[in-house]
Amino acid sequence: MLVEYFEQMSQPKQFVSRTGQEFKTHQEMLRRKLLTCASLWPLPERPPLDPHLSPPLDHEWCTVRRVAYQLWPEVYSTGLLYMPKEFAERPAPAVLCPHGHWPHGNADPEVQRRCLTLAQMGYVVFSSSQNHYEDLAWGISHQTLMIWNNVRALDLLESLPEVDKTRIGVAGESGGGLQTQMLVAVDTRVKAATIVGMTCDYREILFPASNHCACNHFPNIMRHADGPELAALGLPAATQFLTMNDWTATFEQTNYPSIRRLYEDNALGRRTDCHYEPTCHAFDKSKRERMYGWMEKWLRGREGLAVSEPEVKPLDVPTLLALKADAPANKGFGQISRIFAAQYRPAVPKLASVQDWDDWRKGPLAALSGLLGEPLARNATAPQTIKSETQDGLVVERILCASEGRLLLPVLVIRLADAKAKLPIVILCDERGKAAAVGETSEASALSRAGRPGAASRPSFRRGTALGRAEGPD
Repeated sequence: MLVEYFEQMSQPKQFVSRTGQEFKTHQEMLRRKLLTCASLWPLPERPPLDPHLSPPLDHEWCTVRRVAYQLWPEVYSTGLLYMPKEFAERPAPAVLCPHGHWPHGNADPEVQRRCLTLAQMGYVVFSSSQNHYEDLAWGISHQTLMIWNNVRALDLLESLPEVDKTRIGVAGESGGGLQTQMLVAVDTRVKAATIVGMTCDYREILFPASNHCACNHFPNIMRHADGPELAALGLPAATQFLTMNDWTATFEQTNYPSIRRLYEDNALGRRTDCHYEPTCHAFDKSKRERMYGWMEKWLRGREGLAVSEPEVKPLDVPTLLALKADAPANKGFGQISRIFAAQYRPAVPKLASVQDWDDWRKGPLAALSGLLGEPLARNATAPQTIKSETQDGLVVERILCASEGRLLLPVLVIRLADAKAKLPIVILCDERGKAAAVGETSEASALSRAGRPGAASRPSFRRGTALGRAEGPD
């Protein structure tokens, strides 16, 4: 029943192809909703980048430095900057390369290979770090940090005199593909993007089929759009999708036609591409080469250029990891919570009357309703008694009560066996589950013996994904 309930609540939103002003209006509306779900609307004020650079590491084609840069006041992130030794043009195009869940982050040899190759081709390359931090009590999800981290990474690239601000691309795989998808959706400075092994309907990567890293989950977004439409929000940015034998295996048949139709309806069909390879979940050489060709086409105007990746000698991983770019003012990601708390902590209401209370609570109730979302139609099934037994003068009943859709909520009812009249009800919720309500010394038994029947009604929930996971099936 829970699987069926989830499937009903997570049906993909309709992807409608719009053109002209109708599309622009929808694009702006959906972009704001995406940023709102990530707690980034209105956009935060940008503090000075205050960059701090490590000493350079020397490579045959470029120098590599770790750079710390400021996201929010006293909150810094870092990334690796690949600066070419030789430029065919100045200012040069740039590519942001966010990484996914690689064993050594952006120091991993597989991440290095594409960064070093792009630097050899004359691109300024910045590989931002994949940071994880959430504090859902203040609306901070992993996407709050990741999206803003990459927006500020674009700010950093734009600040470099070697970079042509009008020619910036972004490319990433897996978790880096998610970051690429989100960045091209919200930031119009991205001119070309390659999303690898990521875009799909959210239900492909959430319970019950599977559940990816919590950075894939952020509140409320499924009410407004699914992954494919978000990936197309960057139009007119040239967006390429590289798929494989993972959750993107059917993307070319099931999702990409809607994206292609949108681009074609807006006379931009050349600006999107999709290519499937029967490989495992990886950003391997053949996919990297397709990405290089895409960047050459849209950042340099080199149509149909086939790019072969040269033999790449990655830098020593421990040496790269040891690069330090300390920012003395950095207070860590916990400072984000303090900033949000100072900005969003509600004021203590002044309640001088019942009317003041009634007026004030409308706000929290509306917020709660927004968090819970629209329920499915209530099940009209009458309560079903599954089991009833008498223990020491108390009747213990296991009952299934109708809830949303076809869901049935298991409830334990404890009452006096010889009750002569209707009595008040006490609802008990215990993280130990309903088993804690049964027994001579339990709170429910004590309340029932005092003449008040008690109902211990719900399984416990623990914090897991944004959806939660139910425990205690009985």
